[in-house]
Amino acid sequence: LLLFLLLLPGTTLPLRVDDVAVFSTDPYHFIAAFCFAGKDEVARVDGRVPTPSQLNSEGVLTYESGFTFSFLHRNTSNYGLAVYYRSVASWTSIQRQGLTCSEKVQVAKDTQNFFEFDQFTQRPHDPADPRPFPPPEGYTRTSGSLEFNSRRPRWYYFVVTNCDPSPAACARPSGRCSGPIDMNATLHMTNGGGPLKEFSYDHFRRLPTAAAFVGVYLCLGLLALYQALVLARAAKLHPTAKLAFSSVWIEAVAYVVDLARAVSFQTSGKAEAWWGEAALHLHVASDALLVLVVVLFAKGWTAVRRKISAMGR
Repeated sequence: LLLFLLLLPGTTLPLRVDDVAVFSTDPYHFIAAFCFAGKDEVARVDGRVPTPSQLNSEGVLTYESGFTFSFLHRNTSNYGLAVYYRSVASWTSIQRQGLTCSEKVQVAKDTQNFFEFDQFTQRPHDPADPRPFPPPEGYTRTSGSLEFNSRRPRWYYFVVTNCDPSPAACARPSGRCSGPIDMNATLHMTNGGGPLKEFSYDHFRRLPTAAAFVGVYLCLGLLALYQALVLARAAKLHPTAKLAFSSVWIEAVAYVVDLARAVSFQTSGKAEAWWGEAALHLHVASDALLVLVVVLFAKGWTAVRRKISAMGR
């Protein structure tokens, strides 16, 4: 179990978000992080070199390895997208206390990784939006894609900004000025176009690890079933043995749920939260039964007799 927890972390960063409300009174708001595998690793996993795809149905150039986004926001906001990577000159440098929104944005500009919304595809909000509660007029949808160009694995951090250093902008009633983040965001991050494209690079081993543990515990479950049948025929299937075998079977089911969650994430980039909660509760139940068996052994119980006699103890 400890090996499983080390190789298969229980927390997965959302790599695909559909129309989620984002609001912050701070004009600088972190929205996503992603570990890109690097072009060399993506080419090895996919068996080919990733190349840009054609224009999609909305006329937006998308990439096989990249960050695709769509933001629905007010027209009067000076929004921008700041992208940082893990290094002393980028993400680490903005962690210092006291930096203003404009100073943090300047760090992204110094690495040519700041993108104003105006440079992406923009269109006014359509009042005929089929969603149950479409936003009012005065909103714009900004859509676009960014390609990951690093040849080695690297963490990327995405921040939405709404800061304008010009005081004159806020003096105009219709001008764009610094303000809160208030938008709906749709995000999708991918690593290549192969079977692991929906996983962040730090989770590339999630699917094969889950499959390996399912195989191991199915074998253990069959062995436990065989031993249970042997003991039952000998009339020696006592409570301690039942608890131990139940622990193995419940753990096998827990790993099957973990595998189902990984497969769901592989196909859609999202996994329902209840998958993880169900697997966690099953793991806890299995461990509780195993600990109970150890406690009963310590109290003098055995796997084939209810309890050692007083003389035997």
